[in-house]
Amino acid sequence: MQRCRPSTKRSPFLRDERGGIFIIVGLSILILFGVVGISVDLGRQQLLRARMQQSSDAGALAAASMPLAPGTTSAQAIVIREAVAKRYFKLNFTPSYLGFDRPAPTVSAVNTISVKAAGTMPTSMMGTFNTASVNVGGNSVVTPASGGNAQPYRVMLVMDNSGSMGENDAGNGVRRIDALRNAARTVVDALLNPNTSLSKVGGVTWSDQVIATQGLTESANVMHSFLDAMSDDDGTISTVGMARAKQVLDADLTTGVVKAVILLTDGSNGSRHTAPYETKRINPPTLDLCTALKNSNVLVYTIAFGKDVLEPCRTTVCSGSFPPNDPQSKCKRNKCSSSAPGGYYAGQSGDFCEDGYSSFNVTGTNAKTYCPRPMLLACATSPDRYFEAPDATTLQNAFAVIIGNIQKTRIIE
Repeated sequence: MQRCRPSTKRSPFLRDERGGIFIIVGLSILILFGVVGISVDLGRQQLLRARMQQSSDAGALAAASMPLAPGTTSAQAIVIREAVAKRYFKLNFTPSYLGFDRPAPTVSAVNTISVKAAGTMPTSMMGTFNTASVNVGGNSVVTPASGGNAQPYRVMLVMDNSGSMGENDAGNGVRRIDALRNAARTVVDALLNPNTSLSKVGGVTWSDQVIATQGLTESANVMHSFLDAMSDDDGTISTVGMARAKQVLDADLTTGVVKAVILLTDGSNGSRHTAPYETKRINPPTLDLCTALKNSNVLVYTIAFGKDVLEPCRTTVCSGSFPPNDPQSKCKRNKCSSSAPGGYYAGQSGDFCEDGYSSFNVTGTNAKTYCPRPMLLACATSPDRYFEAPDATTLQNAFAVIIGNIQKTRIIE
């Protein structure tokens, strides 16, 4: 009796493995595109969430630091602070950021300042996995400083008034120095209000020398007049401004007060009129003053201001040879060597050389960094007390955070 057995032979079609790799590659590409698309959606969500949180913090801090006129009722204070919080939220969250419509924040100023914002972000690739949108939001709760319990303070504004502060690139054609004047007035009004009668504010304006000094005062009007007199001048030597501020603070022997310095500059140290004062020579004594202030328990805040703060640090080099001598130049041939026969002073290798009008384009092997950020970061009491403000809006925001910190305002949620 014969038994039928199933055939173990596969058909030629099933045995043919050619082209299998294309199936694997095709599936891999689909998976790869899906992963990339999801990553883009999640990255956009994180950016929106961070911007919304930053805007909420800025609005709450600004509202908490807002000075109130004498006689302001509790109801009026709530209306004023809520309006300020909404305004600063809008200033920090630009319309259609990453294609996302700016949400209207929910603001409350009863007892604490609360700024909440939320929205729904449409997704792209995640929609394939039945996730058409994701939620984004920010929430900040701040407690305003109490005038009766706040510790009195002494604050010196150390403000760069160099020639570059006259540039009109702070936003909407506003000059840097005008943006600084407006922001500084906000600082003065917040720090010198009826709730802080024991506190004082002063200022120093400087370029390559001290231009003017206003001693510590309780009068906001006196400080306003000082700020109104500011004008852009010439070079940038922060050492002179910091030294004068330290003098003023050292002369105040009041105990039980918080002392602080706010240093603002829009460029690296350097002067075309005072040859020895180049960046590499000015930064160390400036940092020595910062260290001395910090060792005396003075809070040091620093702000890099202007669009240049966003640019990469430039590097200049000096090899000891320059273009032919210029009678108007402060840099002669061999200026970078240890001796400069025919030069105005004996320079050092690595110096940055400037004439009366423009910088020499020098080549060589001795390089140095040319930007204010590293020095300002090292000068500040801590990294969170260093700020970058490329325009008027971000400068106002930086000052609002500084005011809140000085007044012991705290983000509690």
